[in-house]
Amino acid sequence: SRARLIAADQMGKVNGQINKARQLSMGVETYVWQTAKDERVRKDHQHKQGKTFRWDDPPTGGHPGEPIRCRCTALPNYEDILVD
Repeated sequence: SRARLIAADQMGKVNGQINKARQLSMGVETYVWQTAKDERVRKDHQHKQGKTFRWDDPPTGGHPGEPIRCRCTALPNYEDILVD
């Protein structure tokens, strides 16, 4: 139903925003794009799979979870906060 679609979409957006806030609060400035790895993944998201992006420079279409019905997630790049 339309209500379920809207609810699922909004939850994805909220989860993406929480993930971003957590990562930035830890000093993580970049992330690796992770798709759901199934047949429903959009072509443009398939091309982003495994690539690194910056939180302060969103890729075309936005960060994971921002596009409508996006099921992708941003895996934190902990190399940003590792100390030598």
